[in-house]
Amino acid sequence: MGDEHKTVALSIIATLTTGLVILLATIVVNGGFSEDLFFKYVFPMIIASVSLAVFFVFAKNKGKLPGF
Repeated sequence: MGDEHKTVALSIIATLTTGLVILLATIVVNGGFSEDLFFKYVFPMIIASVSLAVFFVFAKNKGKLPGF
């Protein structure tokens, strides 16, 4: 794996980890699961991770979409 692939992979892991930490912090502070806080803070990080994962697959295939 090249350096740019490692950077994207680390970005995906860091984004998911941050989302998990924020989710756990909101559960602890709020005393339970808050759907409002989840959709305001954690869900965008999950979407960002999915976007990074798509970029990772695209970059790993050297700019070609898989299957084409």
